[in-house]
Amino acid sequence: MLSANQVALAYLIASVFFILALKGLSSPLTSRRGNLFGMIGMAIAVATTLTLTQNWVLIIGGIVVGGAIGAVVAR
Repeated sequence: MLSANQVALAYLIASVFFILALKGLSSPLTSRRGNLFGMIGMAIAVATTLTLTQNWVLIIGGIVVGGAIGAVVAR
């Protein structure tokens, strides 16, 4: 289990990556790097949230519902 300070630090690092992603996505030359920063930030945020959660049913349900909606919209 993570302490409150570790959680805050992880979310802070994720937010820095999100800011770098927005900066990188502002130019076609740096968009690949910006996309990578966004993926890293989201991975950190999701991993941190998953370590904190107690209710896995809601998370799995959200993944199933969101995936179904995304699949329908993508087609």
